[in-house]
Amino acid sequence: MNLKEQKNELEEKEREIRNLKNLENQASGKDVEISHLKNTLQQERQTQQQLQFKIEDANRRSKEAADKLRIIQESRTVNPDKDALVTEKLRNKSLQDQNKDLNDRVDTLEINISAATESKINLVKNSSMEIERLRSILQNVSDGSVSIQRSNTCR
Repeated sequence: MNLKEQKNELEEKEREIRNLKNLENQASGKDVEISHLKNTLQQERQTQQQLQFKIEDANRRSKEAADKLRIIQESRTVNPDKDALVTEKLRNKSLQDQNKDLNDRVDTLEINISAATESKINLVKNSSMEIERLRSILQNVSDGSVSIQRSNTCR
C-alpha cells in the first residue's frame, strides 16, 4: 500500500468518524427532546389527575347534600326523633361513599402502577437494545470497518 492510498483511506475514516459524531449529536438532541416531552406529558397528567380529584370531590359533596336533603325530608314525616336518625343515616351514607371512593382510588392507583411498571420494562429493553447497537458501532469503528446502522428504537 502506498502513501497515497493510506492517505485516502485515512481521509475516508475521518469522514466516517465525523458522520458518526454528527449522528451521535443528533441522537443526543433527540434524547433531550424526548426527555422534555416526557416531562411535559407527566406535568399534564398530574394536572389532569388533580382536576379529576377536584371534580370527584365536588360531585361527592353535591351528592352528600342531595342525600342529606332527601333524608331530612323523609324523616320529617316519619319520626319525631329526626335529628338522631338523620345524623345516623348521613353518617352511614358518608361511610359508604368514602368506602366506594377509596376502592375507586385503589383501582386507579393499581392501573397507574401497572402502566409505570410496563413503561419501565419497555425503557430498559429499548435502552439495552440501543446500548448493544452502540457497542457494535464502536466495535466496528475500532476494527476499522465502520458501517452506520439505524437505531432499532427509533421507529
